[in-house]
Amino acid sequence: MDEAGPTADVRLGAMFEGPQRCLSAEEVARETERLLAVCAEKGVGEVVGDACTCPELLEALAVACHRGGLSSAGQYLTYLARPYD
Repeated sequence: MDEAGPTADVRLGAMFEGPQRCLSAEEVARETERLLAVCAEKGVGEVVGDACTCPELLEALAVACHRGGLSSAGQYLTYLARPYD
């Protein structure tokens, strides 16, 4: 078993349990564009911390990744947004 797995789960849980941001639609759109560029350049791991602080942003970024051809990133973000679907 990979030792990083359980630790990563704990860190992700802490992100979702922490303070959540409430962004306007315009702010979500701006942050989505910014984080999409970061994701494309550096990978989805670089944006998870920011995206998980706002459910609307997480959903929007997942959709943007899918549309932008970043399928794996989009799938991962969709899973984070809806882990039990």
